[in-house]
Amino acid sequence: MQQPDRAVNPVKELGTSIISVIKTNRKHSRSILKEREDMDIHRYSVKQALQDIQVYHQSCSIQLGVSEVARMTSQRMTLDEKKAAIESLLQLRQTLMKQGLSTRSVQQKIDAVILAD
Repeated sequence: MQQPDRAVNPVKELGTSIISVIKTNRKHSRSILKEREDMDIHRYSVKQALQDIQVYHQSCSIQLGVSEVARMTSQRMTLDEKKAAIESLLQLRQTLMKQGLSTRSVQQKIDAVILAD
């Protein structure tokens, strides 16, 4: 297996990726605001408009940019891998239940696997 070439300046490339994600999020949020600005107040309330503005404001944050880049670059499980992981965790949960032990952490892991992208 061939490893990808190392970036000349990984910090700069990471920064560029974060900025790109922020711009994409802002553009999407702005387009939603633009679509809704001429709607009747009975269909698009002031409360909803304020929530949309807050989403737009948050879409410009570095935290959201970093989290999106991390999500996009993380390795995802295939459907078969997901099924196998869930089955294994279900078996572990059954074993713990038979032994009278808490299964909360296993259930949380099962939920995380199910909800993963």
